[in-house]
Amino acid sequence: METQSKLTRQLLGCGYEPKYDGKLHLTVWQPPSPNDGKPGYDGPQLKTCAGYTVNLPEVNEAYFARAHWARGNVAFDRTPRSLLEAILIVDGQHTMAEAWARAEKT
Repeated sequence: METQSKLTRQLLGCGYEPKYDGKLHLTVWQPPSPNDGKPGYDGPQLKTCAGYTVNLPEVNEAYFARAHWARGNVAFDRTPRSLLEAILIVDGQHTMAEAWARAEKT
């Protein structure tokens, strides 16, 4: 989608773009905020589409490595420190997303 224009992404129903309502929106999709009275993202406004970010090769590598790490199949003495740190970041964000999803249902 990164090669498509914002209008094209909206017309295609990109989940990270506001729904097309006859106007071209010029802001990046933002996750729910705790200001809405529910748990959510409380950081700075996003500048990059979440769909782009989660599809970066290094994010995918950390995501797949996390699956092996969770089952005890990552050798800490033979794994680059940067990958271990990326696994911890992905794992922490996954835990936060699960907590958020559970809180929404209660």
